[in-house]
Amino acid sequence: MAYATIPDMIAAFGEDELITVTTPEGMDRVVVDQDKVNAALGVASDEIDSYLRRKYAVPLVSVSPMLMRACCVLTRWV
Repeated sequence: MAYATIPDMIAAFGEDELITVTTPEGMDRVVVDQDKVNAALGVASDEIDSYLRRKYAVPLVSVSPMLMRACCVLTRWV
């Protein structure tokens, strides 16, 4: 379970940035590659879980805005 969604990423960083980082060099920048973003969200959420599982049952059922924001930030750099 990802702790953030594509709409969360767009709200945090803007659609233009997501289009730019998910489009290969030399291709027209038209649309967000949702598969790439979802894969990165999964990686970031797994990283978060690797720390949280020491104290909590994961995946968390309730996601705070701060955790969602942390997931977006980690996803941006995956």
